Amino acid sequence: AQEFLTYAGEKRELEIGLWLRTLKDSKERLREEENKLTLASHQYRQIQDELASLARRSEEEGAKAQELMAKIDELRRDAAGAEEETTRLNGEIAVLENTILHQNENIQRLQDDIQRSGQDDQAIDKEMIQKQTEREEVRQRISQKEAEAQGLQERLLSLSEQSESHAGRLRSASEVLSAMAAQMADLR
Repeated sequence: AQEFLTYAGEKRELEIGLWLRTLKDSKERLREEENKLTLASHQYRQIQDELASLARRSEEEGAKAQELMAKIDELRRDAAGAEEETTRLNGEIAVLENTILHQNENIQRLQDDIQRSGQDDQAIDKEMIQKQTEREEVRQRISQKEAEAQGLQERLLSLSEQSESHAGRLRSASEVLSAMAAQMADLR
C-alpha cells in the first residue's frame, strides 16, 4: 500500500507537471497567435492605406484625363472655327478676284472704246486712272484677305498639333489609370 501511495504521489506530480507544461505551451502558442494577429492587423491597415492612396491617385488621374478631354474638345472647336474662317476668306478672295477680272474687262473695253471713238483724252484718262485705282484697291484687299487666310491656316496647324499633344497625354493618363486599377484589383 505504501508503494501505491508513492506511485499515486508521483502520478500526481507528473499530472501537475504535465498540466503546467500544457499551460506553458498553450501560453506560448497564444502569444505567437497574438503576434501573428498583430502583424496581420498592421498589414491590413497598410493595405487599407495603400488602397486609399491608390483610390485618391485614381481620382486625380481621372480628373486630369477629363481636363485633357476638355482641352482637346476646345482645340477641336477652335480648329473648326479656323477652318470656317479660312473657307469664308477663300470665298471673299474668289469674289475679289472675279471683281478684278471684271475690272480688267472694263479697262479693255474702255481702251477699245477709246480707239474706236474720238472722245476726249482727258476724260478717258481720268476714267482709266479711276479704274486702275479701283483695281489696285481690289488687289490690296485680296492681299489682305490672303494674309488673313494664311494666318488662320497657321493657327489651324498649331491647334491640330496641340490636339495631338493633348491626345498623347490623355493616352498616358489612361494607361496610368489602368495600371492603378490593376494594382487595386491585385491588392483586394
